Amino acid sequence: MSLGVRIRKRLSPRFDLDNRWWPIRTGQHPGPPARFIGGEVDNVHVGEASLIKRATIRNSILGRSVWVNEGALIEDSIVMDHTTVGKGARLKRAIVDRFNIIPADSEIGVDPVIDRRRHFVDPSGIVVVPRGGRREFLLGLEEF
Repeated sequence: MSLGVRIRKRLSPRFDLDNRWWPIRTGQHPGPPARFIGGEVDNVHVGEASLIKRATIRNSILGRSVWVNEGALIEDSIVMDHTTVGKGARLKRAIVDRFNIIPADSEIGVDPVIDRRRHFVDPSGIVVVPRGGRREFLLGLEEF
């Protein structure tokens, strides 16, 4: 196999979200478009009503109404609907289910030993955070 073919295979993702032969279809969400206030975003799908506030997000998917606060870092992760990521929090190779509040300065996917104590970690190292129980922030009672 030539070097060019090996490089192209490495650059082609196994699961391509932009594959026109397998389109992603979603339901309607009655909310405003996603909003970005500064920050760095690269290769990210962002759902409606999400707010990114001076955060860094790479190679990730954010669901609807996901709020990401200042200084947060999200890499190679999926953050589902109605989740808030606190200031300075770090998520790497994580799947965060709906209705979660990730506290400020917390780390998920950084230290495997701590992650295994708190969450489910699959054999490949992906951390799974189950559905959250706090929904007060949907009513505006949670400080952003």
